[in-house]
Amino acid sequence: MGAGSAIGDDVIQQKMDSQKPGTCATLIYTSGTTGMPKGCMLSHDNIVWTTVEMMEVCAQERPELIGPHNRLCSYLPLSHIAGLQGDLISHMFNTCEIYFARPDALQGTLVETMKYARPTIFFAVPRVWEKFEDKLKEVAAQAPAIAQKISGWAKGYGLAHVQAQMNKTDTPMMYSVANFLILSKIK
Repeated sequence: MGAGSAIGDDVIQQKMDSQKPGTCATLIYTSGTTGMPKGCMLSHDNIVWTTVEMMEVCAQERPELIGPHNRLCSYLPLSHIAGLQGDLISHMFNTCEIYFARPDALQGTLVETMKYARPTIFFAVPRVWEKFEDKLKEVAAQAPAIAQKISGWAKGYGLAHVQAQMNKTDTPMMYSVANFLILSKIK
């Protein structure tokens, strides 16, 4: 904030005025898993158009994902397209809270950031969700049999709740009980 305060509004306006469709906003690099890493130029208009379209789809399909009441937990590098687009650029349109994880997030500290941030939106590739699932199963396996039964019952209602959201149907009545007793504690 201190460094930015020395830059006048006229300089910022001049930078914005100089942006033209097709000019480079950023470079995104492939990981190089199938050869040498390759850079891809993303233009200002590409980023804005993609973000606006993404926000419009969310507004139509999942309006609860839009707005300042939401919280994001950013853990991907901002040089990764999902980190840049999903966390940073969309945030400018969505105006929700964003929490940045530590650089070692995928080595185990992500959970601590998530406990603190309590994100309402969380984007992850399947492997990250699998790690969460493995940890939950590990903890559940140590619980008494009756606790495992109750947990299974609650998770069934959690699944039914998500399916109802996706199908735009009513949530099962017992979901609120399952959420109060078990699911909210798992979260």
